[in-house]
Amino acid sequence: VVTVNAAKAVYQSLIQRDGWSNIDAVRNGRIVLLSEELLQAPYLQTAAMLIIAKTSNSELLADVDLDDALQMLMEEAMGTLPTGVYYCQGGAQ
Repeated sequence: VVTVNAAKAVYQSLIQRDGWSNIDAVRNGRIVLLSEELLQAPYLQTAAMLIIAKTSNSELLADVDLDDALQMLMEEAMGTLPTGVYYCQGGAQ
């Protein structure tokens, strides 16, 4: 289980790489880190796709709350929402 501080540290190390300050996504805060769990479990891959879609087109999905969507998908599949950080956008989740 990753902490918010660990996710922020990974984010900071990525955006400080040489040349990354020239990438539009970095300048616009549209970097998203996804947990391994989101990418491995089929029912959570839907959540990962939703997170990516909202990050890349936030205006179109303005009415979607990512935390609520993730919780709903996890509860439907598992019955509970495990603790941990599942995504980190723009350095904070």
